[in-house]
Amino acid sequence: MNLSKKNEIDDNLWRLWIRFASVWGLTVMESWEQLFTLTILGSFSALFILTIFNLPSYVELLSRRLFYYITGQVILP
Repeated sequence: MNLSKKNEIDDNLWRLWIRFASVWGLTVMESWEQLFTLTILGSFSALFILTIFNLPSYVELLSRRLFYYITGQVILP
């Protein structure tokens, strides 16, 4: 990778960080406040992604349970 390509990638990452920090108001916070906010946002994002991946299996479980409650018959997986 040549130097100009690396500088271009660094510039794009810097622009992305500045845009992110401006939207979330990180530019007016102290360092410890930024770290705390980024930790909270990262935790919520990780929980959201984990929930999205586990949602299909949970919906399947709920549908089998609902079918059992309505009909009284067990659906074997």
